[in-house]
Amino acid sequence: MRWMTLFCLAGLIAGCPTQTDTMPTAQWTVEQAQDWAQAHGWLVGCNFSPSTAINQLEMWQADSF
Repeated sequence: MRWMTLFCLAGLIAGCPTQTDTMPTAQWTVEQAQDWAQAHGWLVGCNFSPSTAINQLEMWQADSF
């Protein structure tokens, strides 16, 4: 039983991605950044909810807008 637990644990650890797998290799050049910006357009939207809002929708109601 003990060897099976160690075998499974070793398999899980071996299958985990390392930090270098998710990290970018180098910083983009100015041209790469401009190409990406032109391809994706201006980013829109927000995740802001003021501290005075009781919930996420209250800030958009006519009485409290």
